[in-house]
Amino acid sequence: LELNPATNALVFALMGIGVLSFVVGLFFNAERTWHAFLLNHTFFMGLAIGSLFFLMIHYLSLAGWNVAAKRVSESLAFYLFLAFVFNVLLFFGLGKVYPWTNHAWMMSSEVMRGKISYFSTSFYVIRSLIFFALILIATWKLLGNSLAQDEEGGTELMLRQKPVAALFLVFFGPFFTVYSVDLIIS
Repeated sequence: LELNPATNALVFALMGIGVLSFVVGLFFNAERTWHAFLLNHTFFMGLAIGSLFFLMIHYLSLAGWNVAAKRVSESLAFYLFLAFVFNVLLFFGLGKVYPWTNHAWMMSSEVMRGKISYFSTSFYVIRSLIFFALILIATWKLLGNSLAQDEEGGTELMLRQKPVAALFLVFFGPFFTVYSVDLIIS
């Protein structure tokens, strides 16, 4: 698929407007801007993770009908590499989004003092990085095998996806649950 230069220019102009809006928003209302960023990040990352989960289920069940639609799911899953960059960017706005980054607030009640080690910024960052390591390794392996299968043909590479999918799904449930709670509810 080739896009004409005018379409490419429009896409990059809109991306530039988005980046400029984000930077301007940080100066005028940083808290609202970071909350909007979190909402946007969560929405698009949810689509990408859903697509990756959809692909893994199809590889695990050896569903053949998915061949016609897998490129759409793979392209959405590829967004996870960009989501990682956005997640690292979110680390800079933690203080505007999450009240647990305020040490005085955490010390204000006995219940919150008991959770202070879980809600430390460094532990949050470590949990997020572990989640993304799992997701990105699985995505890289899945997309790499899929593209190699296009060149080589046959079913050998498709069959190699099954153990990757099985291993991924075992760890996906608990890690995704913890990451989602950290990202949205905390």
